[in-house]
Amino acid sequence: MADWMIRNKAGWSSSTWRQYRAAVSFAFGSQISALLQQGDLPASAQRGLQTSGMKEKRLPPADLKKILDHLLERINATNKHHENDLSPNFLAVLLLLCGTIAGLRPGEWPSVNLW
Repeated sequence: MADWMIRNKAGWSSSTWRQYRAAVSFAFGSQISALLQQGDLPASAQRGLQTSGMKEKRLPPADLKKILDHLLERINATNKHHENDLSPNFLAVLLLLCGTIAGLRPGEWPSVNLW
């Protein structure tokens, strides 16, 4: 574990390194923690190369519209006789719209309490 972390440290931001080091220290104790605090380790990246800091954190409105248009077109093509069916396409539209409005990710919806 320590070797893997040391090999990858140069590609991580300092905050990612700090989080991983704290988790490993908590899980495995002081022996591995001492290895990860040596002074001769490679420096962390100024801005991590393999972190969520480089990822888009939103869905631009134009992209959302394209996705919704495509899904709605498919819904209209397949649901002419079954208007009340909750197809996967309909549920995807609902999830995208509700997620955009509420700011929740799909994995957070099961824990939502509306009352």
